[in-house]
Amino acid sequence: MWLPMLTPGGHVLAMTEAELQWRALGDPRLAAYAASPLPAWLWTADGKRILWANAAGARVLGAASAATLAEKAFGPADRHRRQIARLA
Repeated sequence: MWLPMLTPGGHVLAMTEAELQWRALGDPRLAAYAASPLPAWLWTADGKRILWANAAGARVLGAASAATLAEKAFGPADRHRRQIARLA
């Protein structure tokens, strides 16, 4: 399973879920959340997709893994997407 990752320069890289999670551990902004038992997600700015989630975050949204969750598109009527829009 390959996941998209957007670099600061705007390029999209294809990474496996393991690579993405490993990279999250090295990012001080995500490291504290990567192994946390509390759910955590990194949403796209438009709220349509989740770029990264820890295992607990994937489970809360009903996905077996972060890779499965990354494939899901959240439509305008989705309650999670509406909440993200309110928080943004």
